[in-house]
Amino acid sequence: MNKFRVALISALLVPAGVMAADVDLSAVDLNDVKLNVSGFMWADVGFGDRYDGSDDDQVSIKKTALSIAPEYKNTRAELTLGVDNLLSDDPGSNGADDDINAVEAFIGINWDLAGGKFDLTVGKQPLLFGLKPNGWVGDHSVNQGLEYGSGNGAGGPGVNVSGQVQTGAIADWSFGGGSGVVGPDGSWSVRFGMFDGDGDSSLTDNWLLQARVEDFLGLAVYGNAGYQQIDVGGSSDNIISVGAGWIINQFDLSLEYQGIDRGIAGTADDETQIIAEAMWNFNETMSFYLDFATSDERSFDTTRLGALWNYNEHFYFQLEYANDSSDINAEDVNSIDLRLAFDF
Repeated sequence: MNKFRVALISALLVPAGVMAADVDLSAVDLNDVKLNVSGFMWADVGFGDRYDGSDDDQVSIKKTALSIAPEYKNTRAELTLGVDNLLSDDPGSNGADDDINAVEAFIGINWDLAGGKFDLTVGKQPLLFGLKPNGWVGDHSVNQGLEYGSGNGAGGPGVNVSGQVQTGAIADWSFGGGSGVVGPDGSWSVRFGMFDGDGDSSLTDNWLLQARVEDFLGLAVYGNAGYQQIDVGGSSDNIISVGAGWIINQFDLSLEYQGIDRGIAGTADDETQIIAEAMWNFNETMSFYLDFATSDERSFDTTRLGALWNYNEHFYFQLEYANDSSDINAEDVNSIDLRLAFDF
């Protein structure tokens, strides 16, 4: 263990010893204590009518975050501080929030259970609902599309199914050795969670249940089926997500259906969203993607075409063309964006 880590852990533990004199620090094996630090920063340059009000261009630090996660044996905690749209020349044009916030803060504990792993987390955290779920950090695109709740002015925002972050309790029960989208020998998992809603709704009014499979039958097929209930003004409304993907050599192809009750979507009838994504990993450093998402009631489409180049292990460039269109108001919003990103 390096000197910095020992000094940092000691600094954290000494106050506890002062408050409780019977704590024997010599009984703590520092080799079992880990302090994981991670984060990222995205710098974006954009051109197009998406940025009206800023002379059709925008320069900003789109998102930045710092995560600190201490871990001891089967217990852990995580605190993530983040901020959106720093240094933007027109911060009001794209939903900016330039205050530093605790975007995630939760504690967790896991056990071996019936041949699998049971994990319980409590606090503000991503719900990880949907085929390719994302939390606060956002999706792989420069401009979030319909499926991530961003309409960028063309028809209004969609429903943020995949990127939900809520305060609640979530339990995961997983089996198999799979990890990531495709595991080495396949895996299954079940997720159940209860979370705070708006107004006077309680935890029991807002909950989700989702099953996932990865590397199904060793065929590089992954999928999900999820149900979510949300209290909207005293009425229980629902979101359904069903999707599947297939990794074929260098290609990752996926399709997802999202059914959203009108009370959640704010539409005249229940909303349907279809999301199709294709990724081509050309080599170890270069990849290309094409995404398309469409909604029924909002009559709104998102199309993105992009390329990513990993300059090194922690730095990458990303170029993207994005289009949002709506038949309702006949708006058509386009942009070309360049991202420089550093993560660790």
